[in-house]
Amino acid sequence: LAEGITFVDTPGLGSLAVAGAEETIAYLPRCDLGIVLIDASAGLTQDDLIIVQALYQAGALAMVLISKADLFSAADRQQMTDYVKTNLRAQLGVEPPVHAVSVSGKEAALCDDWFEKQLRPLLSRHVELASAVNKRKIDALREAVVDALDRRLQVGSQIASQHGHALPETAVEALRNGERILERAQGEAFFLTKKIAKMQRVIIDVAAERIAVALMQSNDADVSSIFSETLTQMISERVIATLRSVEQTREILAKAMQNIASCSRNAVPDELPRPTGMPMLDVDEFCRAIQIKKPRLAALFGRTAMAAHVRRKLQQQYDRPVAEFLGLYANRLRRWMEQSIQALRNAFNAYADMYRAQFLPVPAGADLPDKQALQRDLQTLRHWT
Repeated sequence: LAEGITFVDTPGLGSLAVAGAEETIAYLPRCDLGIVLIDASAGLTQDDLIIVQALYQAGALAMVLISKADLFSAADRQQMTDYVKTNLRAQLGVEPPVHAVSVSGKEAALCDDWFEKQLRPLLSRHVELASAVNKRKIDALREAVVDALDRRLQVGSQIASQHGHALPETAVEALRNGERILERAQGEAFFLTKKIAKMQRVIIDVAAERIAVALMQSNDADVSSIFSETLTQMISERVIATLRSVEQTREILAKAMQNIASCSRNAVPDELPRPTGMPMLDVDEFCRAIQIKKPRLAALFGRTAMAAHVRRKLQQQYDRPVAEFLGLYANRLRRWMEQSIQALRNAFNAYADMYRAQFLPVPAGADLPDKQALQRDLQTLRHWT
């Protein structure tokens, strides 16, 4: 690397090592360019969206690479690239450059081409790049301070106008109810996903019954497909329950915010963020390895005996891999649910904080914000260049 350039390889958020994920998030504000590597077989995940969003919020540049491009045709690679660009634009409102790369076989030329035509020109302008990034970080900080002062000015006006008035009980209860539902949702994130992590035995039992029937009816039963369908069906039920929990939390918070708005005679709040980017459930690659041969004396087996035979084989060979697969997906789903709830919490608190003061008593002798001083500070910051 040229002088003045430092490359830092951070752990992925999908890792089971929580400390590594925290280290990654903590480092993002310090970088000028973030290269986000997406697994082509997994697609764009919520973790990927979080990293890209964090990079832009920190004022840095982002570049997205889709790995393992050698596994797909040129047409499929272009389709994947377009898909990632569309989703980043739709969900985050950003358009970072997206490139498909590989380091395998002849397709390694994709990686070489990206390095020479995309990355190297950026690195050659690292001083200019760092200067531009620092300016964006300063602008982002300035905008955050302006927003904070705006909210303080508005709250101060409301405290002065509402001081001495009776507190609207329905508004106070709406705030409390919003806080309660957020705490309850946080607990559900753990319990709902914990159930998924402990489903391997029931999944194996149901799959064994279905595979046994197929083996008795055919000499070439597709065992991996049957297991894949069973796994997908049974996990999907839990995933739907998880999504329903987040949606219900969102609906209750929206009603609470409507109550606050009606009691305070303020504007109707903006729509709360909808949950997006739920982790994909990709079972095909995992299930492809699951194979059970039909016993030679299968004609002597009844359905119960065949199911017991299949169950024993599944438990002996695949019990632990299934448990690990479920545990990893449960962790990803729980992290997604917690992040979705946190997004709702942030939006709810941002709205509620603007009006919380007018619902709570003003302590005797409390100082209200100096309106003229705040306005002067806002004027200075808004014209800062």
